Amino acid sequence: MSWLENAPGQDFASIFSLRPNLYQDFRAFQDLFAERELLPATILSSTRQRIAQLHNCSAELTRVQAPESDEPPLNCINACLEIAELFAQDPHAVPASGVAQVKAELGDAAVVALMEWLAICDGFCRFQVILEVEHDQ
Repeated sequence: MSWLENAPGQDFASIFSLRPNLYQDFRAFQDLFAERELLPATILSSTRQRIAQLHNCSAELTRVQAPESDEPPLNCINACLEIAELFAQDPHAVPASGVAQVKAELGDAAVVALMEWLAICDGFCRFQVILEVEHDQ
């Protein structure tokens, strides 16, 4: 792809810098999840990692995010991971039982936030894999 040759590097931020407005909006939206504590950091990190594993996205697999100390129950984390795995393969296959479990533990807003988060993670993992980007420095 010749337009990528103009990027200052081959990592995600450098390639995305070719469209600064898009990258800024992406980062701002992504950062909202942690800033507004829409989901526990453990769920944000573990679901992002699970989707990265499914897509073999090395750029995301090398990214480290420290989990917060106030973790949700393990069964809620496991439900989120199951939802993430199925979402990345077929969003229509996400089980109602898993969604109900997340809703019971974290509330309606968290279910909506989880689905938005998974869409961001899935889409941008695919984007990075297609462009063969390296991890951010």
